[in-house]
Amino acid sequence: MAALLALMLAQLLYGWRTDGMTGDEVVYIGAGYRHLHGDFSLNPEQPPLAKLLGALPLLGMPLQVPEVRPTDDQDGWSHRFVHEANRGVPLLVRARVPAILMCLGLALLIWIWARLAAGPLAGLVALTAAAFQPSFLAHGHLVTTDLPGAFTTLLASFAFWRYLERPAAGRSR
Repeated sequence: MAALLALMLAQLLYGWRTDGMTGDEVVYIGAGYRHLHGDFSLNPEQPPLAKLLGALPLLGMPLQVPEVRPTDDQDGWSHRFVHEANRGVPLLVRARVPAILMCLGLALLIWIWARLAAGPLAGLVALTAAAFQPSFLAHGHLVTTDLPGAFTTLLASFAFWRYLERPAAGRSR
């Protein structure tokens, strides 16, 4: 299990350091930073979890926050925040860390569920599949909504499955 997670981590770290910033990441990092400071007006059509997680590592950094202009859209302000006001600051490197941790958590959750449902061998097979799953490796290091959506959906499904195994009032909250 540890070796598979280490291999997955190595692949995610390679993408973390070599992949350029996507257009979505620019917006999600900018919106997440504003969300952390109470402004949810930027990029309201996407759930805030991924954006907030991506912005958390930016707290405490000496960042320059551009003013919000009346003509700003989510792309314009975020571009100024990431590429102009904070040029040379390792925003992307820091913002991607929570995504990598969540991707590893997703793989662990897959392993746990498969192991509980069908035994240790099934858990190992499921973890192997997750560790080399192309979508996880492609998106597991990006500040996007894809991975948090998959993780929270699987976590909710797992919690419901566990509840159905042994219903109890404490598990229904």
